Amino acid sequence: MNLKSFGDAIEHIKKGGKAKRIHWNGEEQYIFVSNKVTLVDNDGNEVVAENDCFGSKVIVFVNPSLGMQVGWLASQGDMLSEDWVLF
Repeated sequence: MNLKSFGDAIEHIKKGGKAKRIHWNGEEQYIFVSNKVTLVDNDGNEVVAENDCFGSKVIVFVNPSLGMQVGWLASQGDMLSEDWVLF
């Protein structure tokens, strides 16, 4: 397996790819970049928040058992690791 740095992972997801750490708790977890997110407001209506709403792109963390976390922030461990898998 060809493991990469956090910098490599960021460049990869900025181009539309996905990335995950080999040491995350759960093999199916990964991150990707989005400029379009569908949200549900307080009245139950779906709202599509596009790049104009965020002012920039966002990193989304996917955990199949918990859902998606929009605006994921990397820990120091994530940023310093060399165990990123790109796909």
